[in-house]
Amino acid sequence: MVQIVPLFEPDPLFDLAEDARGPREVERPRRVVGGLVVEQVAESRVKEGLPERLELVKDHVATALSNSMRHERFFGMKLWRFLGRSLSWLEGRNRVKAGLVVVALVIAGLVLALVPWDYRVEANGQLMPVAQLDVFAPNDGNVISVLVKEGD
Repeated sequence: MVQIVPLFEPDPLFDLAEDARGPREVERPRRVVGGLVVEQVAESRVKEGLPERLELVKDHVATALSNSMRHERFFGMKLWRFLGRSLSWLEGRNRVKAGLVVVALVIAGLVLALVPWDYRVEANGQLMPVAQLDVFAPNDGNVISVLVKEGD
């Protein structure tokens, strides 16, 4: 015997439509969130007490299923789940290891920032002016005199 029991979204714990005049009687169709499959292999007849147990269980299962579906729809839930799994590594002895690594990194950063060190750079190059002009004669000619003397 196989029986499928529909699971409906539970009623909210508080009604947003309720105002100062009191609760309103609004009939809303409840949304189906899933189905509970009950299988009984040994007997073909329904066991005594099964319907009562199903009535008790189906409300709890429907509430849990709709809450989990609502929880999965939160924006950024995958990011928070990743952060939670990553930070769960810091439990126990790993917290001490991580603390030692952080302290070592902070000390290394402070040493690099505060300890003076000579920094010498050697390079070959040419000193060039910022503004360069190309000077050329439009025609061929002869130099008659140079007005600049050596050392000027």
